[in-house]
Amino acid sequence: MSNNDSLVFKVASESWEFEQIHELNYQTFVHEIPQHQQNESQKLVDKYHEENRYVICLRDREVLGMIALRDKRPLSLDAKLADLENYLPPFKRILEYRLLAVKKQHRNTAIFTGIMKKSFDLAISGDYDVAVISGTTRQARPGEIDGQHYYFVSVAEYEKMVKAGDFMEHARVFDHYYGSNRVSVATQLENGHDVILEIDWQGARQVRDAFPGCCLIFIIPPSLESLRTRLTGRGQDSEKVIQRRMRDARAEISHWEEFDQLVVNDNFDIALEELLTIINDHRKQQPHQVNNDYQLLAQQLGKR
Repeated sequence: MSNNDSLVFKVASESWEFEQIHELNYQTFVHEIPQHQQNESQKLVDKYHEENRYVICLRDREVLGMIALRDKRPLSLDAKLADLENYLPPFKRILEYRLLAVKKQHRNTAIFTGIMKKSFDLAISGDYDVAVISGTTRQARPGEIDGQHYYFVSVAEYEKMVKAGDFMEHARVFDHYYGSNRVSVATQLENGHDVILEIDWQGARQVRDAFPGCCLIFIIPPSLESLRTRLTGRGQDSEKVIQRRMRDARAEISHWEEFDQLVVNDNFDIALEELLTIINDHRKQQPHQVNNDYQLLAQQLGKR
């Protein structure tokens, strides 16, 4: 019997399980990813602990990994985005995944897959709308939370995940590595859910190879000047980084012909409506008219 055969995935319910959850939470989000202050107890009780459901991975009486599920508003993401609904498709019930943590010596595909599968099963049985979260090797920007906006991993761990085939698509973008987890995407598709991946042209090529019937949508700025204004306005990058991003953006846009549809992100409400229309038409397997003006704009923006 392999070590993986002895793994148990369940919702935490015992007091000793919660004690180990607090310890793992401390190890991960104080020592490894320093988001909280150290304390003498070396335990970190999440502020939403009483409202969380924890999916855990056990071997005998040891908690090897966990993820927290919570559905009460305000979510932790509400504190970051006051108008959260404007960034999401229509939904009936929303479930937030947080605090993904696995002990360093036990980080492998079997444990991660089991935790996510169990959490997806709970989401489906609870009739929630579930989001796919990508992973990245770059440092978190101010306000970004690991396991919420992305899963942040080291380059070495990322490379192991690539070799293990954990990603459906992966790419280097602006000197950082990104990827979409294969298991989470497959689970959503198997359960009849639409999956939207926010990825670059390199990842889109890989997705097209894996799913020839997918719909690739390229969202472009109305002008390069407006793109620079947006990058400058968010106050997260130096001038040197912005110049690099502007140069790379032109190269990115030059791949527009590899996509099925274009959307110009000038007026947010109009762009959102166009995006939803494209998605609905694709779901109904009916053709969506290509916007020739958008193609001319992309052609001009993508000139090198």
